[in-house]
Amino acid sequence: MRQICKEQRIRISEFFRDFDKLRSGFITEAQFRIGLNMSKIVLSGAEFKLLTEEFKAPKTGDHVKWREFSDQVDEVFTKKNLERSVDIPLDDARTQSFYGVKQPDDADAQNVAKVQEQFMFLINRERLDAKSFFQDQDRHNHFKVSPKQFKQTITLLGV
Repeated sequence: MRQICKEQRIRISEFFRDFDKLRSGFITEAQFRIGLNMSKIVLSGAEFKLLTEEFKAPKTGDHVKWREFSDQVDEVFTKKNLERSVDIPLDDARTQSFYGVKQPDDADAQNVAKVQEQFMFLINRERLDAKSFFQDQDRHNHFKVSPKQFKQTITLLGV
């Protein structure tokens, strides 16, 4: 959900605020579902049930703690009340987890060393500015290129 909100720049609390007339932080499950649909976040029935169980309000009935939910999702943008106190510890607010990443074996390390050596030789021989080739691929100045962009740049350079 954080990934979706980050990519589409959605502030999830805006879709729930109008349902909570008394600003108590609680809305019904039906209102919660409507707010999620308005924000264009598609959830299966099982995912919705897990969310409502996780954020179940202490009130009687079928109420959900929407404010707590929106605070957790909106942490992808900023930590709440950070401007009031600089002593608030910041957690890791990544939107993606990398499970099962294996370490390169010797053959992979040798291939990488070989490509680096060829690349450095070509850059020195042709007196090229390699940085400019990669900056052309990095249109948003994030100092990152995708594997596909990297391959295209290396192919363009003739390595």
